[in-house]
Amino acid sequence: MTDPAVEAAQRVWRPDWSFIDAEGKLTDAAREMAKPIREQMAVIRRRYSELEDLMLAADTSALMSRYANEMAGIKYAYDLLAPLIFTSEELERA
Repeated sequence: MTDPAVEAAQRVWRPDWSFIDAEGKLTDAAREMAKPIREQMAVIRRRYSELEDLMLAADTSALMSRYANEMAGIKYAYDLLAPLIFTSEELERA
């Protein structure tokens, strides 16, 4: 079994580092671990945009409702996870 936290730390750790900048190194490791999640969040955002286009182009209210419901679920999940992954500056730009 793999451990994403260990793998992320191994990707950013360098043997010549000391513990002088431990906070920065730990931050780098945390960001490294979040990279795949951030990439998937971009996929979620694209799906939301696709659904928005589909909803606007829908020719029946049932279809519009279906797309709107899926969008609501995606937005709910995205809004819960985004603050755990993105900086406040990134969230402001989104």
